[in-house]
Parts: sequence; C-alpha cells; structure tokens
Amino acid sequence: MLQTKLKFFLKEPVRDVLAIFGITIFITLLAFLFGLDEKLAKALYDPENKLAWWIRAKSLLPGMIVSVAALGVLIAWPIRIKYPVLRRLALVWLATFIIGGGFVNQILVKEVVQRPRPRETVLLGGEVQPPQSFFQRASIKGKSFPSGHVVIGMMFATPFFVLRRRKPKMAKYFLAGGIVYATAISASRMVLGAHYLTDVLWGGAITLASAAIAAYYFKEERDFPNKITIPLLVLTIFLMSWFNKFEMNLAVQPKGQHITFKAPCSNMTHSYGNTFQINMNLKGYGAPLSMLQLDENKKSVITLRRYLGIYRGLDCNVHMVLAPESSACFVGKGKGSSWFSKPSHFTCVSNAAKK
Repeated sequence: MLQTKLKFFLKEPVRDVLAIFGITIFITLLAFLFGLDEKLAKALYDPENKLAWWIRAKSLLPGMIVSVAALGVLIAWPIRIKYPVLRRLALVWLATFIIGGGFVNQILVKEVVQRPRPRETVLLGGEVQPPQSFFQRASIKGKSFPSGHVVIGMMFATPFFVLRRRKPKMAKYFLAGGIVYATAISASRMVLGAHYLTDVLWGGAITLASAAIAAYYFKEERDFPNKITIPLLVLTIFLMSWFNKFEMNLAVQPKGQHITFKAPCSNMTHSYGNTFQINMNLKGYGAPLSMLQLDENKKSVITLRRYLGIYRGLDCNVHMVLAPESSACFVGKGKGSSWFSKPSHFTCVSNAAKK
C-alpha cells in the first residue's frame, strides 16, 4: 500500500503540481504575514499609467494568435500526422488555455472566491471593505482572484513541459520567456489596481499546473481524430463562455466636447465635474471580457464594441460626468428590453451653463 502511494507521488505531473503549488502557497503565506498585497497595491497604483493600459490592451493578442495557430495544426491533418511534437504542443496549449486558464481559473475559482479588486476597496479610494480572507464574500463589481490576464503570459511557458526531455535548453528558454511575459502583465495589472500580488501569483500557478498535467496525458504517439478533437474543443469554448457570469466596469474619457453615446443600456444618470468621463457598469454572461470595449470614432460617437467572443444576457447602466462646456446625447433601450432590441429612447444632457 505504501509503495503504491509513493509511486503515485513520484509520477511526473504529481511532482510538478506539488512543486508549483507548494512554492505558491509558501509565497502566499509570506504575502499575508508581511501584508505584501496591500503594500504593493498602494505603492504601485497609477490608474493613468499609459504603458500599463497599453499592455492591458495588447497583451492578449499574442496568445490569441498562437491559439488560432494551434487550432490550425489540429485541423490540418497532414501536419498533425507528420509532426507529432507540434501536434502535442498544440494539444497541450489548447487544453491548458481552455480547461486550466478558462474553466478552472476564470469560472470555477473566481466564482468560489469572489475577491474585490484593489481599486474597488477603500485601500485605493473605493467603497468596499477588503475581505479578511479569500472566502469572505463582498458586494463587488469585479473579480480579482485569480488573474485571468496573467494566464496568457504564462501560457508561453507551456512548451517547457513538452520539450524538457527532448530539448531541455529550448524548454528552459520557453519557461523563462513565459515567466517574464507573465511578470510584465502582472505588473501592469497591479499598477491599474486590478489585482493583488497573490491574484497574479495564483493565476500563473494554475496555468503551469494545468500545462504539466496536459503534457503528461497528451503524448506524441497518441493522436486524436478531428471528429473527436475539434467538436470537443468548440463545445468546451462555447460552454465556458456561455456560463461565465461577470460584472465589470468600463470607462472612457471622450476626446470631443460634444458626443453621442450609443449602447443598449437600461439606465443613464449624469453629474457635473471637471473631467468629461463616461462610466459603464456591465453585467452578463460570456467571454473574453477583454473584447468588450468603449470606442469613440472620429464623429465623437461612442459605442460598446464586442469584437470576438460569445455573450448573452448583457445589461448595463451608464453614468456620465459632464465637464464645463460639454454635452452628451444618450441613445439607449427601454427598461426591460432585450440586449438585441433596437434603441428606443434619446436623452441629451449638457453642462454648458456650468463653468
């Protein structure tokens, strides 16, 4: 019996997972003992940092490109047969991305923990009291733990688990590159007040552990026919997006003084201030959240853009802060209308008299 248990713990993926989570738990304990989450959150917070916003906007693109390429490898039958290592890399990448980064990280753990983002707490000027533990729920507008953006960065370390026996030097380069990329994304998310240190730490750990398990079960000598692989991947992506409940805030500072805002939101409020800004609270189901953005065109028309993704049950509330000499017209839907219904009311507000 003892020998059987020892054999289980000596298996490669078990060793990997124990090492990854062991190190992560140790650093997490240090972070809580010395208050590193709160100290770093306050020290790094800079919501106007342009580099951090640029990294937030562009960091997901490389991962999306590789994911599409991995799907291409699996669909292209001659390539997956001729290059079994490439096939295995594609399978491990997609399994880690969909199951580890998507289902476990974004749906399962986020729904259980529901940790407020730093910028939503009184720590950084918000209204929510920071929870004393991961499992203390709060009235929040975002889900901080674990980080989803960091998954994309750490994904580039997944080839390490496939290549470490065949090409150990190259495998180490991938591991180092993935950690560096994930660190850059982590720093940007912390600067913007979106995550604590332990949020990004566990996002990376879940990704690495998922890759280790996937690399163990997907072997070069074992192939999966397209009639199984492709429908399974498509179904998994769809289900993860369909059941991923979220609530998020979007904000934009209009470039023009007189704008038109078009969005199928059920409610609009406004106030007066020194800076012209539009804040949207958006709820619903779907993914990826990074593809939901507020964009302003050359005609000063601001709309909610949904680029690539699956979304349902979306609803939103808008609050406009009008600067002196500014005005805005809101084109929205009637209360109780569906997300896809046509705009049904038109409201204009102005701060022309406020100076």
